[in-house]
Amino acid sequence: MKSLTKNILRSSITQSVKIRLYNTYVLPVLLYGSEMWDVTLKSGKRLDAFDQWCLRHSLQIPFTAHVTNQVVPTRTVQPPVTQTIMARRMRFFCHIVRSDSDEDHKRTLNVSTTRRRTGDDLAVVLDKRGCVQQKTT
Repeated sequence: MKSLTKNILRSSITQSVKIRLYNTYVLPVLLYGSEMWDVTLKSGKRLDAFDQWCLRHSLQIPFTAHVTNQVVPTRTVQPPVTQTIMARRMRFFCHIVRSDSDEDHKRTLNVSTTRRRTGDDLAVVLDKRGCVQQKTT
């Protein structure tokens, strides 16, 4: 990150190009394999803090400017990293649910467990999210 800070983020290129570079080079490395992460509240805050730090450096906002954390994403039109992770996890889960029943990753969902699921029925939740395909007769 130091070489990125010295060479690109501190240069005179426009902010839109800096954000595109951030989306191209930093975010894919940060979010690699995030579909399988168990994101706790503490780790989510740390991920969002790193995202804020990178965006503040790319926009060259000093800490003395007193710019709030809500202003930075509106300037960059970036969603929080934790929101991106949750969307990627839901997309991956929907992919598994829609797959054929003879595939390995689909069979792992059908393994019976001794724990009962509380809350809404799983079929209702998946239907709300658009993961269940409508069967045509």
